[in-house]
Amino acid sequence: MSGVCIRPTSGHTDSDMDARAETRATDVVVADDFPALRRGLIQVLERQDDLRVAGEAGTGPETLELVRRVEPDLLVLDLGMPGVRGYDLLRELRAEHPDMAILVFTMQPEDEAAIPALKAGARGFLSKQASADEIVLALRTVAEGRRYLSESLTELMVDSMPIREEAPPHASLSDRELDVLQRVANGEKPAEIAERLGISAKTVQTYRGRILDKLDLRTTADLVRYALEHRLLGWAS
Repeated sequence: MSGVCIRPTSGHTDSDMDARAETRATDVVVADDFPALRRGLIQVLERQDDLRVAGEAGTGPETLELVRRVEPDLLVLDLGMPGVRGYDLLRELRAEHPDMAILVFTMQPEDEAAIPALKAGARGFLSKQASADEIVLALRTVAEGRRYLSESLTELMVDSMPIREEAPPHASLSDRELDVLQRVANGEKPAEIAERLGISAKTVQTYRGRILDKLDLRTTADLVRYALEHRLLGWAS
């Protein structure tokens, strides 16, 4: 069963209106193709003074029609509704209503659906297994203009991020400088290095000076120690 339903905003007592005079309640549309789930979510919302149900829809086209009609502050959206692909619906809603907050509320796995949903325009992503308290927290967070990700999703995203290891100092050396560093560390004399590489002994000394500067070292002993620590011995042939 589906169908657009617009909730009346009248019927509040004078005290209710006074209480909301300073802080207007956030108008929320609930879009899900399961009536029982919509009802449960609406019951959670109706217990909150700062969240007001503006309507409900059960399909993608109904959601578009309802949002265009009532222009809510916040949309709770299931990605699996009939009538349209979830991510396409998200992109269309974001394009038409850039100021409306969208919280995706779905059974789809976080590790598969969360990143595409956020890229498509959702401000938050929440599993339908979430508790009532977390649902309210998520709604208030996205209504305030912030993103909401569950603790488990945050951990998942952090764990999946590649960790960039800091490059060692010798990564800044040229191939020839690395070659000279290895030979110096192996105990070869400048004249021997010059003969093997077909360069002058003076050029070898110039390379040695550059290497010391780049690695922030002072002596040949420092070079040997550095080569041992970074397992650079044995590179040259």
